Amino acid sequence: MASNEHMAIHSVLSLLLNDGSDWVRFGKEATTSVLDVARGQCTPIKKSELDPMLHKTAGRLPKGSAIYLRPPPKEESAVAAVWCRWDFNTPTSSCGFYYGNWSQQQASGRGDVAFWGFRYETPEIGDNHHYYHAQPCRSMGRDLSPVPGSLPISDRYPTFPLLATSSLELLLCLVISIYGIRGLSKLEDDLAAEYSTRRNKLLLQSLKSFKNIVTRSG
Repeated sequence: MASNEHMAIHSVLSLLLNDGSDWVRFGKEATTSVLDVARGQCTPIKKSELDPMLHKTAGRLPKGSAIYLRPPPKEESAVAAVWCRWDFNTPTSSCGFYYGNWSQQQASGRGDVAFWGFRYETPEIGDNHHYYHAQPCRSMGRDLSPVPGSLPISDRYPTFPLLATSSLELLLCLVISIYGIRGLSKLEDDLAAEYSTRRNKLLLQSLKSFKNIVTRSG
């Protein structure tokens, strides 16, 4: 039986996918060339494909696929996506969320489409990164194969510690780092409107407490 955290992460990823699918259908024409490149490298996952995968207590998205997201504010000409892995069969769940961004870059003088990303991961047991963290990456998957056109950056450093105590909060860190406080509030409203998620107290409490922490001043 799926845990409350497992179901909560499933709900958040499903809402992100729905929003991203709407953007792909109705996005700006200026994004078409970038979207073509991204889809040629990473196939968008459909909800009908995602749900059966996330019903499993352990798994990962297929190589060369991802959940497409609505791009961050003021980055509407970019394409954003997330690849993920999960394991809820251990006392403390283990997850990884790989965020990728494709955008037009003028530095080369050719206007090439470049890729960059960050991976958000749970603590690595017996390693130097035994805490919730994010690192730059050049891949959309754990095999670390660089995405064509990825920028020549380190795929390990710097390593940023994150304000998370669970895989669910790790995913919320990803949401707020992309969309800010407004994105977290929108997610809270969208989840509250869903009957199934209204019954998941862990999800609603985590959203509320996480939002209070990141908006607290003084």
